[in-house]
Amino acid sequence: MKVKIEENVEVPLLSRKNIRAKIEFEGPTPSRREVIEALASELGAKQELLVLHKIDTQFGSPEAVVFARLYDSEDAVKEFEPEHILKRVPAPKQEEAQEEAQAEKKEGAEGAESEGEQSPEGASESSGGDSSGDSAADKEQKSDGAGSDAEAPEKAGDE
Repeated sequence: MKVKIEENVEVPLLSRKNIRAKIEFEGPTPSRREVIEALASELGAKQELLVLHKIDTQFGSPEAVVFARLYDSEDAVKEFEPEHILKRVPAPKQEEAQEEAQAEKKEGAEGAESEGEQSPEGASESSGGDSSGDSAADKEQKSDGAGSDAEAPEKAGDE
């Protein structure tokens, strides 16, 4: 991923710099964590001090405009940034733990599916081999010929 800083404006009252950068990438849009890592390395800053606000992409384009803020200290980050913005990107250690948990869930789900799976042939055999989906009572009525249509002429003749 290529990063080009287009604008870097210092805001001393808020102890930060507002940054606009253009990124070029291959494949899908990079994750917020990947963009933060690339911006931090380009700016020579700590990832904890960089807050990503927006990744603006155009459909089908391998480019995006990124809006971020680089703070002077972690105290300034906590003071000026809303919590919901800070929750968007977990710390690198938390993200790794989440990825491991998701991988374990997938492995557990795949194991459970393979234990409970039946072949399509086995499923049809267990239902009696008939794929019509009729219950046993419906089958009896059909075989006896005692359906509602068969009774209607008899009633007309009885009267």
